Amino acid sequence: TVLHGLLAAGGAMPEGDLRRIELRREGQSPLVIDAYKLLAEGEKTQDPQLQPGDILHIPAAKGFFAVAGNVRRPSIYHLAEGMTVADAMRLAGGIALGQESASIRLERLKNGVLAGTSGKSGPTRQLEVFDQNSASMKGLLRDGDLLMVLPVSPRFDTAVTLRGNVAQPIRQAHTPGMKVSDLLDPSTAFIRPSVWMDRNGRSGMDALGRGSRELDYAIDFPDVNWEYAALERFDPSRQAMQLFPFNLRLALKKEPSQDLVLLPGDTVVVFSKQDFRQPESEFLRIVKVEGEVKSPGLYPIRAGETLQDVVTRAGGLTDRAYVFGTVFSRQSARKTEMMMLKEAADRIEQDYLRYLAGRARNATSQEEASIGSPELESIKTLVNKLRTADPEGRVALNLQGAQANFLNYPLLALEDQDRITIPPKPSTVTVMGAVFRQGTLLWSPSATVGSYVENSGGLRQYADSSGFIVFRADGTVRQVNRSWLFGSREVLNPGDTVIVPEDVRSQGWTRLFRDWSQIFYQLGLGTAALKILRTSL
Repeated sequence: TVLHGLLAAGGAMPEGDLRRIELRREGQSPLVIDAYKLLAEGEKTQDPQLQPGDILHIPAAKGFFAVAGNVRRPSIYHLAEGMTVADAMRLAGGIALGQESASIRLERLKNGVLAGTSGKSGPTRQLEVFDQNSASMKGLLRDGDLLMVLPVSPRFDTAVTLRGNVAQPIRQAHTPGMKVSDLLDPSTAFIRPSVWMDRNGRSGMDALGRGSRELDYAIDFPDVNWEYAALERFDPSRQAMQLFPFNLRLALKKEPSQDLVLLPGDTVVVFSKQDFRQPESEFLRIVKVEGEVKSPGLYPIRAGETLQDVVTRAGGLTDRAYVFGTVFSRQSARKTEMMMLKEAADRIEQDYLRYLAGRARNATSQEEASIGSPELESIKTLVNKLRTADPEGRVALNLQGAQANFLNYPLLALEDQDRITIPPKPSTVTVMGAVFRQGTLLWSPSATVGSYVENSGGLRQYADSSGFIVFRADGTVRQVNRSWLFGSREVLNPGDTVIVPEDVRSQGWTRLFRDWSQIFYQLGLGTAALKILRTSL
């Protein structure tokens, strides 16, 4: 067919006229074919079969026009004789988006008198604007015409918009006298579907029947900011956006000064408390209380509430409560400890690597140089433990001994996600470190630290006899001098831990004796050599 012939020839040149393709056949008048009718309208009559000896001739185009804007097939088209604006719109597929009426702009080159040219003629571009029902739709097109269909304006002239921390951002039809309270339904407007999905996911059915697990009591519910919302309004006279803040709580109560009247095109924005930093009194704080209290659980607290306040709300202490052993953990303290552990690990690693490198350079024997390898592995193990440690974030309360009671709690203001654990009173003391028998001993009201160490078998050979370390049940740590310790009447509290450290700085006597023996031996050889030399001279 003609189409096959055009494709075999590589298609028409851009300046070729696809609307007047001539099929020349011997003994017949030329047949004019409009390829647009075939391609755009599917007319098979415009694609006849070829015969041997046929000639396809594509003349130069008579002209072009363009259709742009809100049409279905914007493009540059070949101009056909007698073509109207309506024909061009049909060829471009008509107006897109179901637009019933549209403003059509026709730009056309015309000959005329240009201003400031002393009456000389020249081409000028003129503009005509009309709608689809205008008589101009029947006007003939000319070469170089440009048809522009203006797109639909995105402006909503009869609607108001709701967005922000709401269940569903929507546009709603505006009605005369409409107010903020008419746009918002307090029972359904403020909780987003994603919030319910998140909260439902925390209590999935697959978790039923499992053993106890850590409870995530962090509250991230996006609370609505009831004290502040905003109305956005565009002022066309100034071409500027205006902002009208209002109190959302009072607006929903239809307070006249806050329940603003809406105009078409307005936007109401609802914020959450997380959008702006709120006063301390507005934050929701949750504290976990467990252990020896009558009603363990999660308790919301107000700004300034203390340990005594929240323990009172938990029903008070039981008869077995051990106030001195209270474990008070704080999230901010845990984050600080994690940062300090990381810095300590980096510092230890750098210092020991520098120390081992310096010792290797100053080594006087192969044995001394080879000692660095196992030490380096030990340092790497220590550093890895520090980096993977999970600190508790415990805050020491500095309570006065095992007899501390409820009133001895410090007046410490609580923070969000604080955790208070009150254990039962233990009856043991733990001894660890460089003693012959590490373990747990029964607590005695009159026994001193020295007594517990002696009952653990006493000090080992490599124990650091300069002092011990005592970890109190209240989270404090003390370093006690041994000479003062054994002569004192100091006693421990239930739950305390005594650690006897090893003296890691001391050298083995064997190695020390060997080193000095080598020195004296070398001095003896030197003295003998000098004596022989003096005799021979």
